[in-house]
Amino acid sequence: MFWKKFGQAQSANKLFNQASDHWRRRQQSLLQKDEAGAEQACLEVIRLCQLSIQSDEKMGDAYVLLSNALSVAASHTSMPSDPERYEFLQSRAAAVIHLWHSLPHRGYPITKNTAHGERLWRIIVDDLTRDKSLSEDAVIALMESYRDSLAAETILPDSFDKIKAIIVRNRGTRTEQPKEWQPLEEVSLPLETFEFLAKILRKVVQAKSSEEQVQTDRFSHIEVMVDELQDHTRIFDTGTQLLTRVQQAHHDNDLRQAIGWLAWFFILRIYSERYLPDSDMKEEEMRKHYKAAVEPLRTTINVAHKAKQCDALLLAAGLCDWVGLSKWSDQILGIVGDEIGKQAIADRLLNIKRQPRMLVEHVLVDRLV
Repeated sequence: MFWKKFGQAQSANKLFNQASDHWRRRQQSLLQKDEAGAEQACLEVIRLCQLSIQSDEKMGDAYVLLSNALSVAASHTSMPSDPERYEFLQSRAAAVIHLWHSLPHRGYPITKNTAHGERLWRIIVDDLTRDKSLSEDAVIALMESYRDSLAAETILPDSFDKIKAIIVRNRGTRTEQPKEWQPLEEVSLPLETFEFLAKILRKVVQAKSSEEQVQTDRFSHIEVMVDELQDHTRIFDTGTQLLTRVQQAHHDNDLRQAIGWLAWFFILRIYSERYLPDSDMKEEEMRKHYKAAVEPLRTTINVAHKAKQCDALLLAAGLCDWVGLSKWSDQILGIVGDEIGKQAIADRLLNIKRQPRMLVEHVLVDRLV
């Protein structure tokens, strides 16, 4: 009996970890404004969470993530435009999170991130209070009815097809989207490296307009964020990985990718110099770190110029403008303009923005448009 339960727990953990990976992919799809990719990832989260709970009914984190995914799907439809769809998804999100909230095993260690679940429960209570114009006591009573009538069905894998049909039914009214999710280059990094970079991106990149800001939904603040990252060893290891990617991109003659990895390297350097607590770098040391980023950039620009890789040069111009090398940026734009003309530059920038290969590309393009 013990080994059977142990095996079930192992299976549940594996399924939940897969669901978590798809949740991160959903965030990546939002960053590249790929609604279809985000929707597909959200559906995979729901399916895998249901399977995780089926494998082990005490898998508390799977209840929370399942409810979160249903809530996000509901938030993508306003109640007046499709009240039936909104009500279907939001009521089931409420049912699942209130079921978790009622379970005796919702606390640690069965639920690793109890605070996440408690915050989601509070958010859904507040949303229902607003949507239904009810008192909090009345809303909690409503959630109890949702729990009793909908939760058991919602956590079962048999209900997935029904949920999927509701989520995708308004797809015909959307603009055309890629048919399948295309992973960005950053996904090839070790997961802990990608998560580390994602955490510092918003802090370093001071957005000049709403287009430069990381796209989120109203539940994004549920994600656990670390305010201060003080791991100097991780910064060194991440920088080494990024420079290795730059070298590999040069080897593959993919200078556009090399510029993307260099943009990440600049972000890492700026963070370590300006934002790390207890950083006592002297000015001379800071100049050395800056040079470590500038020299590979200079080399990449020269190689891209000789190879006439215009997309790489345009991204390099955006990077130079962003890091204060405005003369370099102007020179690069002049070179590309002589090569292909101003209208072609505008067309290429628009195409990069529509089909980015890396998360940082939208930051670089927005410096030029």
